[in-house]
Amino acid sequence: MECRTCCGSDVFRILPLLRDHHPELRYWTVVGRGNEQTVLWKVDPHRESVAVDQATLDDVGQASHEAIFSDGVPQYFKPGSDDEVLREFQRHQVEFAWLRSADKPLSNDPMP
Repeated sequence: MECRTCCGSDVFRILPLLRDHHPELRYWTVVGRGNEQTVLWKVDPHRESVAVDQATLDDVGQASHEAIFSDGVPQYFKPGSDDEVLREFQRHQVEFAWLRSADKPLSNDPMP
């Protein structure tokens, strides 16, 4: 999937941090219309973020758009159409509602 305008702002720098340090969040990037948007939502209120050290933050700050997108849109951006992103969001909302009603965490981790 090619994307010339994908994440033209600094959003492209944040997604690796979300992927690696925020297991309680999910995101997908709507692509294909020339105005790409990343949609973010919380799926597990019982999981906590993972601490980020300064070296990682420095690396993220140095990341270039050209380097990140040299082979197209990275799969971890979870690129999809409006409909695909909406379906994924709805799937998580239904799953979360069921778990909340059952008073269970989303993950297999024990509640803190």
